[in-house]
Amino acid sequence: MSGPLFRCFSDALDGLSAAQLRRFGNGLAEGGSGAGSARGWDPVPLGRVEDARDTQDLARLILSFYPEREAVKIVLELLEGIPERRGAERLRAKVAVLLPGDEVQSVERGVSGTGVHLLDLYHRAIVSRFHSALPVMDGLLSDGTLTGEQYEEVRAGATRAERNRALLAIVGAKGRRAKDRLWGEMQLEDGAFTSGLADQ
Repeated sequence: MSGPLFRCFSDALDGLSAAQLRRFGNGLAEGGSGAGSARGWDPVPLGRVEDARDTQDLARLILSFYPEREAVKIVLELLEGIPERRGAERLRAKVAVLLPGDEVQSVERGVSGTGVHLLDLYHRAIVSRFHSALPVMDGLLSDGTLTGEQYEEVRAGATRAERNRALLAIVGAKGRRAKDRLWGEMQLEDGAFTSGLADQ
């Protein structure tokens, strides 16, 4: 099994510490009956969870046990319960492209009430003031929104403004989904900045 959802799950699990991974596996085997769980699901037998040799085995196990959309909801709830909010939000953003549906989305889409994308609406402010382009690009590179060549092109900018301008130009040329991914990564990396734009 090597489809895009499998890669999303294994990437999310690869980012966990050993302790977080144990809690994730225990939650999977408990069927969502632990404290703080919003709902339950059919548990995966603990022996099957313990037999998983690595995160890829665990991702395969989840996808063999549950339908895709159910698997997404379970993995998201378990990540949030660890807690690993950043990993959960990254997974949501990736899955929103693969399995469009409001039930898996919580990162705000970057569209204003007038229908203009927020990256376009606040272009000048982002170019001049956004400080976190490089960490944001790591997320975009990992999910294929940026290529390695594009990553290096942005990184080569001599100033923050040059890097931001190049990133906005490259992502803007890719269309709405890529813009939504960039906006989502910006929210995760510097929520105070993105929230502050609306207050200008």
